[in-house]
Amino acid sequence: MIIDCHVHAGPEFITWWKDIIKSEKDFLGYLTKCGINKAILNGSSVHLHYKNAKDVKNGNKYVLNLSKKYPGRFIPSVFVTPDYLKQSLDEMELYRKKHNVVWVGEMLNYAGDYSYDSPGCSKIFEKALELDMIVCIHAEQDEIDNVLKKFPTMTVVLPHPGLSRKEINNRINLVSKYKNTYLDLCGYGADRMGNVEEMVRRLGDDRIFFGSDFTVNDPGVVISRVKNAFISKKSKEKILYKNVLALLKSKGADLTRF
Repeated sequence: MIIDCHVHAGPEFITWWKDIIKSEKDFLGYLTKCGINKAILNGSSVHLHYKNAKDVKNGNKYVLNLSKKYPGRFIPSVFVTPDYLKQSLDEMELYRKKHNVVWVGEMLNYAGDYSYDSPGCSKIFEKALELDMIVCIHAEQDEIDNVLKKFPTMTVVLPHPGLSRKEINNRINLVSKYKNTYLDLCGYGADRMGNVEEMVRRLGDDRIFFGSDFTVNDPGVVISRVKNAFISKKSKEKILYKNVLALLKSKGADLTRF
């Protein structure tokens, strides 16, 4: 079993070279080829270039509908932004209470040019705490450190370990301070030799998730890094699916609905 905690849905599939993944069939097929059984949809292509509140809502609808179209394969999230704060808070209420969606994100401040320290983001984080949701945040070290200091009990997933040893060390040090924060291996730094081993050595194996950032990156790269890591078979299983599954279930996610 493999659960990818970090993929990006269409309808336009974003890849490094254009037209590699052209359709939902290609999208699903490549995940299957990599041996991925389930994946969390961290927003759609609409969310990367949102221009208004309608884009935010339409992107969320697409993610939910794609999850329903392929039951058992995808877990939906709800995308939010302080640029459209009221609508985002309403979306969180709707998706949590009506559709039992527990994952918020991926939050992308570069897409909206906002700060995670902003009052609007604080409202979103307060709502996430109220609704007992998981928030995936793409953030630089200083920004996320401030957020976690202010909201230490919020459940947070941090993608992108970092390219340099210093960046990866800083991530590990940060997560070690906040027991409700988890590391997602996706994106830059995923292929660095020794990264997984160092995370397990210093954090234990309970708060590390396999994620790929597909369709931007190839899931097979991160899968190989985990499978080839000098850690126990038990730790590999926890990283590849058991940890994220346990967190989703702890929030009451009904994985049979999608």
